[in-house]
Amino acid sequence: MFADRLFAWRGVLLAGLGLTVAGAARPVLTTLLWGSPLLVGGLALRLWAFAHLGPAGRTRDPSPPGGRVTTGPFAWLPHPVYLANVLLAAGLAVCAGLQAGAAAAVVAIVVTFYGVLAARESRQVRPLAPKASAAMSVKELLRSERSTWLSVGGLLAAQGLAAAVSRLLGAAG
Repeated sequence: MFADRLFAWRGVLLAGLGLTVAGAARPVLTTLLWGSPLLVGGLALRLWAFAHLGPAGRTRDPSPPGGRVTTGPFAWLPHPVYLANVLLAAGLAVCAGLQAGAAAAVVAIVVTFYGVLAARESRQVRPLAPKASAAMSVKELLRSERSTWLSVGGLLAAQGLAAAVSRLLGAAG
């Protein structure tokens, strides 16, 4: 099934999109100030969601989970991790200083991507009984999100590098 393959390859596909954005980045202080709240909001929502989802939520396995979490952000949102990822993508696009159309295109791609995954996941969890959240310590939670911290930090650094190179080449020309 297409959605299962998309789920399995989501990291690679979104990394490619992120590197494309980084290559086109022209961040300035204003774009960093506007994009930062989206990044912080996305990271905070991910932490809150994984605090309730537990370590089982960190998987590459496309098979259905063992139960449906209904606490924390899952009490209000069916897919808070996916919403958090959309906020992160929007924050990175804004921080990059992309033109409005390009930023909107990036966000539209990510929304469509996670929309497909959310529909797949909704079909999987709908028949499942609610389960108690799998509490994680703050240390476990922060450690479980290390790839997210590294990805966001790396993409912001790549944006800065791309902007610096562009400015150097512009000054040399």
